[in-house]
Amino acid sequence: MKNSMQQELKLFAEKNGDEHWSQTLELFDSLPKFNYHRVSKTKEPRILNRVCEHRGKSYKVAIIPALIEDKEGQTWAAMPGKREELVMHCLRYLSVQEKASLVASTNLPNQTNQKTSSETAHVKIVFNIHQLREELKRVGHGYNWNEIEESLLVLSRSIIKIECGGFWSEGSILESLYGADNKKGSRCVAFHPLASQAILSGASRKIRYDKYMSLKKPLSRWLYIKMCHNVTNAEQPTGFKKGIGLRFSYLEVFNQSGLQELKDRRNNVRTIRQALEELKEAKILNDGSIMGESWVEKADYSSWEAFPSNQTVSDIMEANKGNNTKPHEKLSIS
Repeated sequence: MKNSMQQELKLFAEKNGDEHWSQTLELFDSLPKFNYHRVSKTKEPRILNRVCEHRGKSYKVAIIPALIEDKEGQTWAAMPGKREELVMHCLRYLSVQEKASLVASTNLPNQTNQKTSSETAHVKIVFNIHQLREELKRVGHGYNWNEIEESLLVLSRSIIKIECGGFWSEGSILESLYGADNKKGSRCVAFHPLASQAILSGASRKIRYDKYMSLKKPLSRWLYIKMCHNVTNAEQPTGFKKGIGLRFSYLEVFNQSGLQELKDRRNNVRTIRQALEELKEAKILNDGSIMGESWVEKADYSSWEAFPSNQTVSDIMEANKGNNTKPHEKLSIS
């Protein structure tokens, strides 16, 4: 088993000398784990419950907030949000690019009630905060040392419980945070059990990290990941000419992306349009390729179809080279 785990880690961290690439974990990255509401800290801890569908299966996601203490000694309940999402993907990139160490371990308790052995394999990453801060700054997300420290605490203390068909997987997005108090801020964390399982079963897919991190809107990033996993049969000359696009609905966006649905549905539709415009500006979507929008007055039934640009089609075809089996066929918690 150990040799098999090390082989999967090697495949996960295969960079081929190209620093533009990272890996995405379809099921784990598709579930609404983050809270994008403006207020991320509250005095009263409340569990955030969500229900969503992914590839025809229904999932329940419960987010239990982290308890953190500020400089004044006040305790706050904090949900993982935009900052934590970016930190998580940055750490994953550092591991894929072998700028941080990845280790497979079986010494953490089993937190997934599947028909497996009594031990569950976990993937740990060893890194330092200075390295993490510099990488975030490089891709346009400048956070100071204290903000990154707090983000790591939120990621390690909040709990994400995922249920499907009587099975469940529970843990922090980053588990078992520990480290040394030195100038570099060395740290070691383990990925969520479902993320570790995806890595060790080969259920990952290459994604252009530079494009993902350049997007400012959470919905743009969510749609980009969704496109990378769902529009896998794109071909040249363009996915647009071949009629291969990403189809999604209003209900899908607000049930699955983690965005808060506002009372004024016109604003909600505007949010979707703005995300699509950002994807066009980033040359991820073909300019003028968005089709199928319904009237705002019938927002619940609104749907869109967006087509990848030439470059995105090329990226998808490149990612296909390393995916002989579709990731979603290799992993499920039910």
